[in-house]
Amino acid sequence: MEFCERGDLDSFDLAVLSLKERLAVFRQICSGVAAAHQSGFLHRDLKPKNILVRKDGSVAVGDFGLCLDLSETEDRLTETGEAVGPRDYIAPELEGGRTDDPAPSCDCYSLGKLLYYLVGGRTLPRERHREPRYNLLRPDADPAMHFVYDLLDHSLVEDPAARFRNAAEFLQGVDGVLEKMDKHAHVLDLNIVQKCLYCVEGTYQLQLAHEPKAYETERPVRKSGHQFWGNNQMDQRPWMVLVCDTCGNVQMFRRDLTTTPQKWKNVK
Repeated sequence: MEFCERGDLDSFDLAVLSLKERLAVFRQICSGVAAAHQSGFLHRDLKPKNILVRKDGSVAVGDFGLCLDLSETEDRLTETGEAVGPRDYIAPELEGGRTDDPAPSCDCYSLGKLLYYLVGGRTLPRERHREPRYNLLRPDADPAMHFVYDLLDHSLVEDPAARFRNAAEFLQGVDGVLEKMDKHAHVLDLNIVQKCLYCVEGTYQLQLAHEPKAYETERPVRKSGHQFWGNNQMDQRPWMVLVCDTCGNVQMFRRDLTTTPQKWKNVK
């Protein structure tokens, strides 16, 4: 792909990039902000125009004119009304210079806005990424977009304590999403099409998602293909069984043994 000789993210045609390529660009942005945080600086003005795009496709975080040296915050009070970045990208607590104790989580909010801009192709007002008008999780969306939304849910929140603490933590989350994409990880939501890991052509269908009945003294003579064989010998546990509708590959789960069983959604 060919990039402009010199420009910014706001002038770049994102349509030429796949979702994975857009995340790779965002990873570079996260890495640059993480380096600033590790050096004790907040950027405070993260927006598309301040992300510079080189001809080779690499990006750099520019314009540190509003950056803040965290080591000097004890001797400095932010003045009310001080300009600290564009409203659509700035953290709520920084708007109008309201906070006396800025933290790296402020930049993480702005990073979340940049992530939405990269994957959605438009600016997002406030924390509205799950509202119908702005929601990118359409039926035809790349399933990996659900992983991206995990990142948005941990950055585009009004409460600073609910966000990534710093850009390094955000970067770790991005790497986790890229790894899931590389390994074709499944979204833990049965409303999302679950492609078969074996034949690839078929999709997994839920066959058992409840505790089996007590042991049958006389096993039924006939069982349909859509009844899980052996469900009367499964130790009365809440098994969940998915079966490929093309090749019959079986995936079995014990949600009660996971540390976060609520991660599975829409199990009916």
